[in-house]
Amino acid sequence: MNHTATYSPEDNKLRIYPGDRLDDELGEEYAEFKKAGYRWAAKQECFVCPRWTPKAEDWALRLAGEIEDEDYSPLERSADRAERFGCYRDKRRTEAHDHADTFEAGPSAFGHQNQQRAERQAARLDKQRVKAVSQWSKAEYWQRRTAGVISHALYKARPEVRRGRIKKLEADQRKHLKVIELLSKCRENWQKVAGCDDPEKALKWAIALAGNASGWQEFAHPETGRKATLYSLLQPYEGIDDRPITGHEAAALYLSLPDVNEPGSSWSRWTAHYELRMSYENAMLANEGGQAGEVEMEPGGWIFPDKRQGRRLRYTEGNGDWYQIVKVNRSPVTKRVTSVVVSARSDNNYDNDGKPFGEDNPRPVAEQRIDVTRLGKDSYRAPTDQEREVFKQQQAERKAKAKASKPKSVKLLNPTDEDAERLQGILNDKARKKYDKAHPEGSYQAGKFEPAEVCRMTQAKYSARSRGDYSTAETRTFHNFGGIIARKSSNMWSQHGQEYDAALGPAVCKLRTADSGGYAAYTPQRIVILTDKPQKPLPLDWDNLGCEKPQNSEALSEVTA
Repeated sequence: MNHTATYSPEDNKLRIYPGDRLDDELGEEYAEFKKAGYRWAAKQECFVCPRWTPKAEDWALRLAGEIEDEDYSPLERSADRAERFGCYRDKRRTEAHDHADTFEAGPSAFGHQNQQRAERQAARLDKQRVKAVSQWSKAEYWQRRTAGVISHALYKARPEVRRGRIKKLEADQRKHLKVIELLSKCRENWQKVAGCDDPEKALKWAIALAGNASGWQEFAHPETGRKATLYSLLQPYEGIDDRPITGHEAAALYLSLPDVNEPGSSWSRWTAHYELRMSYENAMLANEGGQAGEVEMEPGGWIFPDKRQGRRLRYTEGNGDWYQIVKVNRSPVTKRVTSVVVSARSDNNYDNDGKPFGEDNPRPVAEQRIDVTRLGKDSYRAPTDQEREVFKQQQAERKAKAKASKPKSVKLLNPTDEDAERLQGILNDKARKKYDKAHPEGSYQAGKFEPAEVCRMTQAKYSARSRGDYSTAETRTFHNFGGIIARKSSNMWSQHGQEYDAALGPAVCKLRTADSGGYAAYTPQRIVILTDKPQKPLPLDWDNLGCEKPQNSEALSEVTA
């Protein structure tokens, strides 16, 4: 055995430096070796697997006996590649110069000999010109390739790129552990099936387990050898001769799979690989400035964003490149800081009305998020005691101002029988007018208009009907003017809906409503009265209910006061 295998944690690649031809040594197994991911790299004179896998590691151990550290770093390999490309470039440039010199040394005029000889000389000279231009283009191509190799190598070595790589590794590791947890739970359930004494109950449990995602792997029938999923083997099918397997047989087939928690299994090796790679990347990053997410940040501190995010905040003046943190966001999984919120001027060029920002239309200050996962520890500065006190005072003033400007919320009421019937009648009249306008007398009518009736139910029944995305009951806001009742909650925007909301004016109260059912295209919502809750009169302006929204704000405030 004269092969050598190496692994580089920097690029996560396995390399096998063969001492002999592997296709001759492996024979028919050479195809399996190539399926593991290995490809011949002529310039490196080795087989390279672009990504570590248990199968690729097995082939490296089988051929070399042990896996050594890769001495050649990706940076050194990129430097060699750039040097090789530089040689290609110089060679093409020299050839271009030679062809250009040959072209310039040729005769400037033809025709002193016979015509055919003159045409041949002219064609040869023109060929030299084309070759010179072609070699110049190739020299420019290798110039770009050399610059690209150097740029890529420098990019991969940057600390922020390593932080992004760690973020991706952590996500992959969490997914891997989550799958292991799921498969471990499935194995426990199948062990319960195997230990069940009741065959019918074991079959029922087996069908339920085989119907989920863990049962879609194919297994061989214990008698006929027909391969199918466990769910298919448990079911009788027309045209298939073999009998359905029992619940205990299904459990035996599933438990024949390797345990994901068994040491040495593929799953365990992936777990160890993720841990080792994370250890390596974190150790390397510790020498390059660490991660800002590991720092205990607090509102009032200062953050220095990277160049990309800093461009978004360029319109904020007076605080240089440091921005004071308003809010700190943490990952619910790792509990580390993932982003912070700062107050900065909008980076949009136009306001909501389409008017461009300028001297007469200054940019508004808004909260903007800064991602800290690729920032170093030195990107954060804790506030001084004085800055902390000033920040607390500013935040208290801001909250008080926001609270004062926030419209008062209206109460949710359970109407009296009299008010509910009266309000339901008004909604029916408005809906009836809308129906008559859409279906004038003598025109086709798809259905007869049906007025809605007040609905009475208990709190428990209302809660059950108002639950979920397809609920038939919900709380609506009522107004004194315009359409009276707010629209059904939806995330669909329309110009008509926006105008309808603007015409409603200030809210008065909230009521429970239910879908009318039947021909509900024009039938309004039903007012709900809870029979097990106290009732209160509605504070509606019955005389002006449904009229157009008054334009005078003072009159509006007097009415709604």
